[in-house]
Amino acid sequence: AFGGLAQDAGLVGIWTAEDDSQTVELLFRANGRYQLDTRSTDPVLDFSSSERGRYAVLGQELSLAPYEYFGEPGSRRYVLQRDGDVLTLTRVDLDLTYVYRFKPGSRAEVMARERTEPTLVGAWGRDLPFSGTAEYTFRPGGYYHLKNSFTDDQFPPEFIRGRYQQAGAKLVITPYSGTPAEYEIDVFGSTLTVIRAEEFSGDSTSYELVAGSEAVVRAKAAEAEAFLQRPHWQVGVWEIRNAIRSVDLTLRPDGHYTATNSAEFLRGLVRGRYTLGATNVQFMPFTGQALYARDNGELGNAETTREYDYYDGELQLIDTGSISQSVTLARKRAGSEEAVLAKVREAAAVRQQEGWHVGIWEVHDPSGWMEFTFRPDGRYLGKSGVNGVPSRVERGEYFLSADQVTLAPYSGQGAARGFEWDLYDGEWFLIGDALRMVVARKIVGSETGVIEKTLHPVALLGERGTILGRWTADLPGQSTELVFRPDGEFRLSRCAGDRVSRDYGLYRVDMEARTLVSDSRFLPVQQLGLDFYGDTLTLYGGTLGAPSTYTVNLGTVDAAIEASLAADAEEALVDAQWLARLPVGPRDPEVVHVPVGTIPADPRPGQVFADATVLTQYQGYQRLSLGVVYFNELGTIRSVSVVNSVQWHFLPTGRVLVRFTNHRAGAFYPTTIAEVTENWGAYRVEPKPTERDILHRYADYGLSLETDLGEAMAMTLEDGGRYLFLGKAYSTLSAWSAEQKPIPCTLPAAADPSLMNTGLALTTSIPPQAPEPSEPIRITLTRGAAGEIVLGGMVSRATTLVVERAASLVSPGAWVPVSTNPVVAGAFSLPMGTRGEGAAYFRVRNR
Repeated sequence: AFGGLAQDAGLVGIWTAEDDSQTVELLFRANGRYQLDTRSTDPVLDFSSSERGRYAVLGQELSLAPYEYFGEPGSRRYVLQRDGDVLTLTRVDLDLTYVYRFKPGSRAEVMARERTEPTLVGAWGRDLPFSGTAEYTFRPGGYYHLKNSFTDDQFPPEFIRGRYQQAGAKLVITPYSGTPAEYEIDVFGSTLTVIRAEEFSGDSTSYELVAGSEAVVRAKAAEAEAFLQRPHWQVGVWEIRNAIRSVDLTLRPDGHYTATNSAEFLRGLVRGRYTLGATNVQFMPFTGQALYARDNGELGNAETTREYDYYDGELQLIDTGSISQSVTLARKRAGSEEAVLAKVREAAAVRQQEGWHVGIWEVHDPSGWMEFTFRPDGRYLGKSGVNGVPSRVERGEYFLSADQVTLAPYSGQGAARGFEWDLYDGEWFLIGDALRMVVARKIVGSETGVIEKTLHPVALLGERGTILGRWTADLPGQSTELVFRPDGEFRLSRCAGDRVSRDYGLYRVDMEARTLVSDSRFLPVQQLGLDFYGDTLTLYGGTLGAPSTYTVNLGTVDAAIEASLAADAEEALVDAQWLARLPVGPRDPEVVHVPVGTIPADPRPGQVFADATVLTQYQGYQRLSLGVVYFNELGTIRSVSVVNSVQWHFLPTGRVLVRFTNHRAGAFYPTTIAEVTENWGAYRVEPKPTERDILHRYADYGLSLETDLGEAMAMTLEDGGRYLFLGKAYSTLSAWSAEQKPIPCTLPAAADPSLMNTGLALTTSIPPQAPEPSEPIRITLTRGAAGEIVLGGMVSRATTLVVERAASLVSPGAWVPVSTNPVVAGAFSLPMGTRGEGAAYFRVRNR
């Protein structure tokens, strides 16, 4: 049996043999291992070899079993004779005899080396003939790396890294992304022999301990362990330099990171969050960064998890799931830890400042320019476009919490959406859009102008107070003029497509509540909010479309109102001319309807209103409406645009024919079928209504209609009878349609695209947050030296305060708004004016 103590302890030591060509040393160890070294003495044929293995002595027979074998393990048998310090070995199977002489003192040398503790910690190297060197470094904690260096300097060293486990003479080495390999190890003096024994082959490799390496490795391991125990050890800039990447990885103490890749083909910047575990780190890049970096690999736009190791000043990021070994090395830049911590502290200090976000933030990235204005009253203005010229604009309200900002556009610009946000090194990140992460930087000093435009908007400095006067919106391709008159009416004129269109109606404004009720002649009643900022007014909150933003025109109030009234007077002259062309009188019972053209015979000519006033001449009105007809063609939905209509044929007999034409899909795309429905009825023309609501205010006549099916309708004839209104839907007189000509217009030379309200192309899946409930507001009332009343108090965040006053608290006491005041967070002081008319009560509420 091999591996036990030699039966003849007298063999322990070194036995040598020499001849003319070589020197042989045969070393026997007390644990049954041997080493046979052969070295050539020929200076021309320099040759050396080493054989290691196990030996056994049985009587006078010696067996040598080398570690190396192919097929099955084998051994060589010798007859052993010893005479003093001479050892003679004769091969049993061959006629070969070897004579060795004992090396004096070698037994003590061998025994001393045998007593070496079998520890692996340290660096173990070996020369590779004609190639270079190989060196294993075994660290405490079970980490190792193998460094293969090449003689040719043009080839950089290769590293294999992994984990190892040692249990006595058993060693298991597991490279990262590799399979475990089991070995037997033998430490003899400063030599480590790694022995592999498998079913059909065996071999061994020996390495020499690098002098002093154990102390060096242990010191570096202790240093690494102490480093990893430090708080925020990871914080700083880690430089990654290899053949593919040149990356600066910035790790912040708050779990955020930045990876800046300066390699030519992977140049870009990736930001995200990371989580640091005991042995691994997970990198989670923020969504929407494809425009900043093309790299989808490690530390790119894809989420990654890496095991990490730290040794000798290097941070190793290990991809254990890679097919081949992938270890990324990083070194911390000197002094970067304090620099990063300073920036984090600076950002934290900024975040503690009330209203830090107020101002204008600009975005310059590959997707184009953006700009966000955050106001102190919780409203924002967003723009996007190219080179500072907006092509999309959004207005609305925002809510800022510790880790999320919610943008809630005014209705008609899209739904509210939430964004995760981060502030670092002067940059504000809005994160959540899958296509575009917003990186904005504040324009220095911009908060001053924003606060001034919010708290003291020029748009509120009208000569006549409230919103009276002329407001304009000169947009690209469209210009609008809106005039608010003191008679409670408004006039709107819009120039688009070289033609003018108009709207008109009634309005009521509550400046204290910042609301306006718009009652257009053509649209449903809407209650709109008023948002004054700088020289603009935005009407928002309607259910029929996007907000409208206008610019104030100071100094033109009276002129604009007078011009509006003059335009009404001119329109009244045209109306009078058309009224003359639409004669109205008592129904003549002698008049008989004769079918003509598309108007058939009347099925009930006698079903009329008694003593009715009628249109004494035939008049036709028509309303056209665009529609769409859909086809399902073999599972594919296709559509065709159509024009539907309703026609009103008023006869002097007091009868009316109402004809509806609607289209539906035919048998095959794109054929449509017109379906015509006709209803007859009786009508009468009534005097001008006395009501002043929007449905009667502008009427020339009232008109009552009752169909033969019993349906009753109350209608009006307006604008000289050129239009027939049913509620707010109107039909046009056919004669007027044939004669009217579009009113041409010319757009102003300069347009202001910032007045648009299109909404921004930003979407997220993050649910929006609602503002937190307002804290109670504590107020004080004081009287100044001049007798004025001053209301003071404190609010925790920017808001709008409405001050109301009542003369009594006895029900039903009325609270009357006194003022509406945007205020920033902190103390506020609002002068209420001099009140000398007796006791008064004040209250303050958030709008």
